[in-house]
Amino acid sequence: MTPHEITLIAEAKKFQKEEQLHLVAWAVAHIISYTGKLKRPVPPSKLLGKKKEQKTKPIKDKKKAWEELLKRFGM
Repeated sequence: MTPHEITLIAEAKKFQKEEQLHLVAWAVAHIISYTGKLKRPVPPSKLLGKKKEQKTKPIKDKKKAWEELLKRFGM
């Protein structure tokens, strides 16, 4: 086996474990939500401890960003 193949096998095993954990978290989340003891349903991602990914970057200096946009579009 080549090192590349070993790396691919390791990545596949990691993916399989993550999928198994996600399935278990999904089932447990439904059981917890079904009991009715909580106000809101529990998402599987909360059980796994994953944070939501930010889709956009926060803008620190809005005025500067706005001026750059205006300059870019020739306004």
